[in-house]
Amino acid sequence: MYKTIRNHQGQIQTNKPVWQSELHELIPASELRRQIREIYGCGVSSRYTPLRLPGYPDGAWMIEDEHVFLYGHEIEELRSFDPAQLVVSEHMVECNEEGRGDDARRYAEWWRQGIEPPPISVVETLLGKWSVTDGHRRVAAALIVGKPIRGWFSPYIFVGEEGRVVQAGLTFEIAVIEAYRRGELGDGARVKQILESALTCGGAWGLTERYPQLFSEIGINAQHYLAPHRVSA
Repeated sequence: MYKTIRNHQGQIQTNKPVWQSELHELIPASELRRQIREIYGCGVSSRYTPLRLPGYPDGAWMIEDEHVFLYGHEIEELRSFDPAQLVVSEHMVECNEEGRGDDARRYAEWWRQGIEPPPISVVETLLGKWSVTDGHRRVAAALIVGKPIRGWFSPYIFVGEEGRVVQAGLTFEIAVIEAYRRGELGDGARVKQILESALTCGGAWGLTERYPQLFSEIGINAQHYLAPHRVSA
């Protein structure tokens, strides 16, 4: 018997860039976490009880809705990957440490029965490779059955104005800012509303240091949102 997670109530949009989306069109990470806890929080093991997630299409975006980080709300895109092209950071499956190889073969058998495993987590490295951060046994199962595997992907991008550029994971706020800077998003008032909302929640203050000219242009006083360690006594 498999467990089923209920579908998110919002309308998931995949036919437009993420910066054009409203927040209710993105999948809230907290909802998926909550429903997974409901299933596996009572002693049920994911090693022996398969989990069936909502059938979100490739191109759907998930947003971290409970925490606002240095550069805003982190977002991840659902993609399909060739498992042979993924970089794995552990090798406990191959040597069957703690039965992980057995788990992979069990997941593969579930897959053959039509129960696809939940998406893995993938980040882009500084070298442009795709590194698995969660789901090594699922990757091994995909190699066994010879199928692509789906994963939540966090791209690494350049952030900041000239002279202030760093590399960071993509956030919703960065996506909006960069679309505005490219001229694809002409509504400065919308950019201001999105940024002020994140800053008021106590996060995204790193953007004030990376985009000072933009903040000045759209009418946000960055001094109100400086990081605590940068505020003068």
